[in-house]
Amino acid sequence: MPLTPFIARRDHKLRARIVATRTLVYDGGPSTEADRPLHVRTGSGLAYTGAGMVVIQDDADYIGVIQEAGGVAAMPLRGGAGQRYGKRGAAHLNLEAVLSARDWRGEYLLAFGSGSSPDHRSVARVRLGAGETEMSVFETRKLFDAIKQLDDLTGGQPPDIQGVALVPKAIDGRDAVRLFHHGRGGSESEERRFDATVDFRLDSLLAYLDRCKRDPDAFLGFDLVGARHYDLDDYQGHAFHFTDAAPVPGEPGRVAFTALAQDGEARDARVAAVALGVIEPDGAARYTIVVEKDGSIASLQAQGMALASPTAGYLVVEGQTDSPSLLATVDLSSL
Repeated sequence: MPLTPFIARRDHKLRARIVATRTLVYDGGPSTEADRPLHVRTGSGLAYTGAGMVVIQDDADYIGVIQEAGGVAAMPLRGGAGQRYGKRGAAHLNLEAVLSARDWRGEYLLAFGSGSSPDHRSVARVRLGAGETEMSVFETRKLFDAIKQLDDLTGGQPPDIQGVALVPKAIDGRDAVRLFHHGRGGSESEERRFDATVDFRLDSLLAYLDRCKRDPDAFLGFDLVGARHYDLDDYQGHAFHFTDAAPVPGEPGRVAFTALAQDGEARDARVAAVALGVIEPDGAARYTIVVEKDGSIASLQAQGMALASPTAGYLVVEGQTDSPSLLATVDLSSL
């Protein structure tokens, strides 16, 4: 039975204004030997860690550690044998969404591929060290198969995961992972396929990843729960679709999201508007349209998002052609 969508409402009390930007250029510049670009290019996901904010990219296998004092450290993603992914001629991990969590060893990142094609169905577990990274990459075929098959969540299409958030104690008193699926269509000439979210327990995911070390087809062993469809509204006839998500600091169960209204399906299609909103624990959603300093509509290719507090956030804005991405500081009110 198809899910009944939650309809996001525009809340005119909620405000989101860009107040500053900075370019995301790597310390030390580019390196031909290391195949390191000059700057962060796509910025598909953003998360807070003890080291600062980290940005992942779907077209370069470097984590950018954005330092509060300025500068961006480029941390190459390396497998257990020390080989770096994404070298020239090799496939990238195509990571789209990232969260930060803690265990007995300290802080770690979980980064997810979109699942939109067979080579984008991995999960990476990353620990940042002093100038190095410790990383394990898992082929997670059964996880993405389950997302596609669940209650018509994606309309029978491959998943397109663009955001993820850690939701404390959301399932049986245990921390949950919430994935955000990017819908499609919604213009006057296109049928709309809704955006969606789905939850599962973090500890169950970690156990599944350990099984995937030995067998990429390992049994999933846990349920996907809380599946929801979202109609995120539209702007000037262009539907909004999820681009990232982040927990609201200090307010367990509330999750913020970003969404773009674009003129077409291509990633580089013209952006009509950026939405920033919040989903309440009961699934209700509301949003505002992000504006520039002068109050004009921000028509930016905003991908990654993180919140420092309920009144301050950050967006990663992709640069055009081969220009660096920007980190935009956003003032929020009434989130």
